[in-house]
Amino acid sequence: MLNYHVRIGLVPIRRDVTPRPGIFNWEKAEERCAAAVAYIEEHFTSENVSFVDLKGINDVDVLYSDKDVDAVIERFQAEKVDAVFLING
Repeated sequence: MLNYHVRIGLVPIRRDVTPRPGIFNWEKAEERCAAAVAYIEEHFTSENVSFVDLKGINDVDVLYSDKDVDAVIERFQAEKVDAVFLING
């Protein structure tokens, strides 16, 4: 058997624009991102695959502003992330 461990950085993103009505508003995008991250972590974590998320980077755990990019990079480097998966909310 192969002996490996892959650590994947999950980056849920949304636009930082004027809010829109209906399903295109910020809150819905953040809900979709949270649901996607939870699903991925629940169904794909194994002894060989783990995930690093954005919890604690900002108040919504979603990347939407350039000011948070450096914090995301620092976390992923500290956690030795092997790959990055962008999730568009």
